[in-house]
Amino acid sequence: MKIKQVPEDFVVKEILDLKIDDGPYTYFILRKKNWNTLDAISEIAKRLNVSEKMINFAGIKDKHAVTEQVVSAFRIGADRLKSLQIKDIEIKILGTGKEKVHTDMLAGNEFVVTLRDLDEPNEKKLRHIANYFDEQRFGKGLDNHLAGKAMVMKDFKKACEIMKVDVEGNDYVGALRRNPRLLKLIFNSYQSYLFNLALAEYVRMKSKKYSEVSSDFGTLAFSDYHDGTELPLLQFDNELDGDVKGIYEKIMKDEGIGMRDFIIRQLPDLLSSTLYRKAFVEVGDFSSQMSDDELNPGKKKQTLDFRLPKGSYATIVAKYLYP
Repeated sequence: MKIKQVPEDFVVKEILDLKIDDGPYTYFILRKKNWNTLDAISEIAKRLNVSEKMINFAGIKDKHAVTEQVVSAFRIGADRLKSLQIKDIEIKILGTGKEKVHTDMLAGNEFVVTLRDLDEPNEKKLRHIANYFDEQRFGKGLDNHLAGKAMVMKDFKKACEIMKVDVEGNDYVGALRRNPRLLKLIFNSYQSYLFNLALAEYVRMKSKKYSEVSSDFGTLAFSDYHDGTELPLLQFDNELDGDVKGIYEKIMKDEGIGMRDFIIRQLPDLLSSTLYRKAFVEVGDFSSQMSDDELNPGKKKQTLDFRLPKGSYATIVAKYLYP
């Protein structure tokens, strides 16, 4: 199975709760390919000669895809935005409003995903999937979680080495604190890795039959089982009980960590209350079409249409169908 053989094989559109009204924010649809969201926003701000802080969005979209998302620009007129000419970026003005675009506005995403190089398409009708974090969460080298673990273990030198952070005078903590966005990213990445391990074990525990997919960020287990369970992302203040307590205690023992290790006094900005994530999510409006694969002669392709809540990964749907 091949996914994202060409960017047009992976199309994402945001589902956003947006109110058009008079206000200082100009709303526009950013349609792009071969750009990740952060780089696209940075380039737009550079061309407009404004701070990136004046341009806001709800979710980060992949580089190797065709994506559409709503963006707000503070006190930047529609004419200036429409005048931009950037390769592989299109801007469509929606109107104005009173508030900047933010994550709470995002309800989910619509996907059209084409899977290629198939011998026998899987025609299963999906209704739910295990809500794993996928590779986009773990960085280009799929090793952000390793740097995150190093931080939790207070090995700040190793964290800087993994992330290739510039360090002056052996001040590893200072180097990390000078990159607050990166700092939060790698910490969350380790939490996500541990969540994947816990969810996989929960699926195995609850399922009579399951399949597995190996990855650099945990072996993922898939089955038809689903329930309304929410799993915590490990923090210092987690209150664990039942099956989840047993699962996480074993993981922490294997990892050589404890919950108190998530208190990193040298990096106090990482302290936060426990966040929970649904173990399983609904796959909405799922449909599937099969046809010959024009890019891989003699093979089939399968085009999937579906919706997922925000924070869930369409690539997990593909891995579920073709483990």
